[in-house]
Amino acid sequence: MILTPSEYCSRRSWACLLWGFMAALLVGSVLSIVVPPLKSPDEADHVRRAYLFSQGYWLLESLSCGDGEGPVGASAPCKNGKSMSGGRVDTGLGAYLAEFYPRDGLERSQTEMGRAHGRQHRWEHQENFVYAPGTGYYFPLIYAPQALGLAVARILDLSIDDSYYLARFVTLLSTLSVLLLAFRVYPVPAAVVGVFLLPISLFQAVSLSIDGFSMAWAALAVACFMRFSETREKTASTLFIWMAFSVLMVGASRAHLASMVLMLFWAAWLHRSRTGWALAIGTTLAICVWYGVAIPSTIDLRIQRTYTIGDQLKYYLESPTMLLQVLWATLSDPGRQFSYLSSFVGEFFNLPLRRNEVFFLVAVLGAVVMVSPALPGEWRRQTLSRIVLIVTAVSGAILAFLAMLLTWTPHPAVAVEGVQGRYFLIPCMLLLLAFCSWEAPHKVQRHVVNVLLFTLFSSSLVLSITRMLQGFYIPWRAIDGYELPSSERGGDPRYSTALSPGQSLTLLDPSEPESAEHEGPLQAIGVMLKTHGQRLSGNARLILRSQSGQHQQDVSLAGAQDDRYFYFKVPPAIYTSAEISLIDHVDGLSVWSFSRGEGESDQKPCVILVFSRGQRLTPGCPAPEYQ
Repeated sequence: MILTPSEYCSRRSWACLLWGFMAALLVGSVLSIVVPPLKSPDEADHVRRAYLFSQGYWLLESLSCGDGEGPVGASAPCKNGKSMSGGRVDTGLGAYLAEFYPRDGLERSQTEMGRAHGRQHRWEHQENFVYAPGTGYYFPLIYAPQALGLAVARILDLSIDDSYYLARFVTLLSTLSVLLLAFRVYPVPAAVVGVFLLPISLFQAVSLSIDGFSMAWAALAVACFMRFSETREKTASTLFIWMAFSVLMVGASRAHLASMVLMLFWAAWLHRSRTGWALAIGTTLAICVWYGVAIPSTIDLRIQRTYTIGDQLKYYLESPTMLLQVLWATLSDPGRQFSYLSSFVGEFFNLPLRRNEVFFLVAVLGAVVMVSPALPGEWRRQTLSRIVLIVTAVSGAILAFLAMLLTWTPHPAVAVEGVQGRYFLIPCMLLLLAFCSWEAPHKVQRHVVNVLLFTLFSSSLVLSITRMLQGFYIPWRAIDGYELPSSERGGDPRYSTALSPGQSLTLLDPSEPESAEHEGPLQAIGVMLKTHGQRLSGNARLILRSQSGQHQQDVSLAGAQDDRYFYFKVPPAIYTSAEISLIDHVDGLSVWSFSRGEGESDQKPCVILVFSRGQRLTPGCPAPEYQ
């Protein structure tokens, strides 16, 4: 009998799975070439931690104050006689990381010249102590692929650049291998496949962060759970072992996903398996022991704290209404809502997708969900299993906010800071599993789902590659006939020092032609901000003057994105001047500017003035469509 491709794949044939594996490896390899080094969030710190694990570090270390040097030669920040946590990293690797992931100054663009400069770095077999406190809580085995790639490259004495890309390939290969096993255990439903096809998932899979690898282990845990839920026959202990190890890898690397142990306990209950119960209890204890050791041993001084995590927990336990107020303020903020959605769908190192692109991809994924809802019969057969998935997903989402509230947000908090949409990829997978059919019942339905998934995949791939090319390979261009300035024309765009409350910045000068009446009423002002990768909170004050008087308005900075224009809508009028200042203290907020001269007085902020008859951009500054 001749089988159609869909029928062939439905039988979980190794041949079909291997074809899919090879296709994914090819696509991933192309993306790995296109995506510049160290563009994933906090990727430099992940590379450092992977190197440390390759050298035998299971936990980070802290030096006695004054005994070690910091990453740039300064003495390490201290608390109670100990430095911020980190480890000793090869100086050649450290120089490479600084090349593509600078902490200050203008970031080197991803050009061939920049890459050639980066390729000069080699392993120096000398080590300096560097900080990496943000990775101290992650289970070290999640870095096994990255560590293996770096270790092999070091033995072969490859350049640091080649070492980085070898580690990328090993990580991608490992991620796809775990996914291959997951699909072999049980065909992962279409709705979950859709999450893996989002730009952010593709982007993270080819980086040296832990997101792609942890999502693969989550998929394996999900596949095992579905296998346990659909069959009541005696299941081999091997499947319990795989599920327990998967939950351990995810739960011990992402604290907010430790709730996945609930799935393990439910599987043990369904099958009345002593092995399952033992593994569920053992996995839970292992996760608790890991965090019990890792959290106290990690010193993180990136945010100066007056209150300990214990103090904050006590505060919110005694005043639960305050916790609810903080969560409500966070979730009800429109700027934060879109920021979460944007970073959930696709955000490439401060290069998020455009609003219409985000909504298009969400619509396609939503269509996949709508086409494959769980049928009433499925709900009746698997009610408790689906409830377990819902509880696990909701718990994971809530814990993500609580984790950032206790570890990253200054206390007392107005809203939770530091939350990113990618934290919800795995909880979303679990939630989609609960509400969608685990296998499309009708042939037509399966064909529609396949078309939608292909649309999602192709759109994600095209948008991702286009965004990479525009953001890192094609030079910025300006509008209104201005070209990107060269050094002969007066220099490069730069960003200011961090702004402080009360410091004003002129956005509209009455002496300049942009304020002329022939442009029509001013409707909005866009300012290109530099947030240094942070999620902003706080307010700014905009003061506009016209011949009829002065207008003042306060604007929330929530939703401002790094290296993007942030727009202030203003009452349409002919204004003669405009300036902006901070009301609240905001860490790390700067404004991009351009100078045609050598003096500071020649610095002009990168501003877009939106008039009723068009718009004007500061000469030399990048246009929004090329950000």
